[in-house]
Amino acid sequence: MCGICGILHFDEQKNVDISILKKMCDAMIYRGPDDEGTYIQNGEKNKNIGLGMRRLSIIDLQTGHQPIHNENKSIWTICNGEIYNFPELKNDLEIKGHKFYTNSDTEVIVHLYEQYGLDFVKKLNGMFAIALWDENNKKLVLARDIFGIKPLLYFLNSDGIVFSSEINSLLASNMIKKEINTEAMDNYFSFYFTCSPETMFKSIKKIPAAHMMVFHGKENKLIKYWEPKFLIYENFSEKYYTEKLYETINGAIKRQLISDVPLGVFLSGGLDSTTIVAMMSKLNVSAIKTFSISFDDKSFDESEDAKLVADMYKTQHKDIKVGPDVYIKYLPKLIHHLGEPNGDWTSALELCLSEFAKKEVTVILSGTGGDEILAGYPTITAYKLAKIYKKFPKLFRSLTNNIVNKLPVSMSNISFDYKAKRFASGTELELLRAHMYWKEIFTEDEKEKLYSKDFKSNLSNYNSFSVFERYSNELPDKTDPTNLLLYVDSRTFLGDCLLPHVDASSMATSLEVRVPFLDKELVEFAETIPVHLKHNKLTTKYLFRKTVKDLLPKRIIKKKKMGFSAPLSKWIKKDLYNFSRETVLDSNLMKSGFLNKNYISEIFDSHTKNKKDSGRQIQALVSLALWYNEFIVTGNPSTPSSRSGQVL
Repeated sequence: MCGICGILHFDEQKNVDISILKKMCDAMIYRGPDDEGTYIQNGEKNKNIGLGMRRLSIIDLQTGHQPIHNENKSIWTICNGEIYNFPELKNDLEIKGHKFYTNSDTEVIVHLYEQYGLDFVKKLNGMFAIALWDENNKKLVLARDIFGIKPLLYFLNSDGIVFSSEINSLLASNMIKKEINTEAMDNYFSFYFTCSPETMFKSIKKIPAAHMMVFHGKENKLIKYWEPKFLIYENFSEKYYTEKLYETINGAIKRQLISDVPLGVFLSGGLDSTTIVAMMSKLNVSAIKTFSISFDDKSFDESEDAKLVADMYKTQHKDIKVGPDVYIKYLPKLIHHLGEPNGDWTSALELCLSEFAKKEVTVILSGTGGDEILAGYPTITAYKLAKIYKKFPKLFRSLTNNIVNKLPVSMSNISFDYKAKRFASGTELELLRAHMYWKEIFTEDEKEKLYSKDFKSNLSNYNSFSVFERYSNELPDKTDPTNLLLYVDSRTFLGDCLLPHVDASSMATSLEVRVPFLDKELVEFAETIPVHLKHNKLTTKYLFRKTVKDLLPKRIIKKKKMGFSAPLSKWIKKDLYNFSRETVLDSNLMKSGFLNKNYISEIFDSHTKNKKDSGRQIQALVSLALWYNEFIVTGNPSTPSSRSGQVL
């Protein structure tokens, strides 16, 4: 695990400035405090490519220094992440005659490229962001894993490309003009996050998950190397699928236990993290260390379930109880490391928990991804209920909607009134639009009130629903609606919200987080599971629950999804009210002319007077105000100057 960066000048006569490369490395030293490495192209004159990295040593502590090269040093690579199937790959490559000089998982990349060319990436099972330089063919390859677990961003113009694991590092190059991407901001207000390939900076893009970008001279090509195959499955028995799912999950966890440093588990007490602990115990992992967060509010607190699991499997369990102040301390830090606004404040809790766990371990296993792969979200249930609800007479539906909208506001975790109001309003929409409506933070009507006239004119006719349409169009027309929604969630909420937050919050503390439920073998098997077994009637994760029913406590098997969150709506009304209101209404963001200050004041007032739970909207506004002040107004502390625009 590390942070990687690099510069390629398209003009072969222009040399890379090593001091800029080192500044980019230094800007993310926390990602890799153990080691630094750079590569500047061989030759006295032509040095137009430079690679840099900061290393957090996990595997092969002694000889895993990067950049890593092949036998004749014509191919160089840097990799952020882990290749879990590297022992098998290495063995196969050695049989084919390749010579290795380290025990590092990263070294298999250069030899795979020698053997298979650009198809090398299809052989990998892991989480990774890779940069590879082919000296003989003057070719740069950038690649991300199939879900984008590890970040890789870039700035491209007619002179060259600058890339890195972090926005902070890119800005440290002092080459990037800080202009706001209005379409990305519109997506942010819809979803809490920006959507790939865009970022909040107009000139900074993300390499999409499951893609590689290949540069040869001034030409570049974006290649999608992996896609789901939901239509390919055999009609076996339920028993076959439960046995196969158990075997595949167990294999994924076993692969991801490889480490030369101490590891542990983030244990929420939910189905996914509990399964990881249970299977680690079955694999005879001794002295398992588990970590969790707790709250006083019982509708959000899962600590009793976490303790139940810890006691059952005799883990060395530690819990940290947090209150409102955790956000004042950790939210600005998280936004700094993420480089973008973060409407989902849960990631601040992840940063706090990572800091807590880092005192004892260097690697953590997390249950992130289980819901997207095995159908754990209630929105899938909502879609099925909506199909039934639409069969009732229109007059009945209208009367029901009126009653639901008069329910008193509750600020408990995923309260009945919140779910009922969202569900009722979304049932008249078609599948994808309803799915978006059930998730979105500001509706299109609310954004119309939120945006200033100037901002709306800059957006032109853009609509954030186009993101859902784009991913929907990537799948065959006959794709089952359940699989369609799972795929859209995996590319949006998982890929652009959860995973970036996991990466930023953990790497800020030099902690590596692994996500076994996104193991490539597990994912590709899950795609073959018939949808009626993934989500049976109204039961989420039906097959998964059947698979682990004899392994986990019954209470965990029957437990409804709570989600990892805090009583923020309540805290924003009281403990975090001054922090939230002052951060937004007294901010430089309000002076920018993007947003309607009067409407934002109404949002705060309706929340504090209990007219509406606007907690999620306020979180989005606070995060944007904090980001805008640090990155746009005052300039990122990682950069030498807030003024930029210098060409490569």
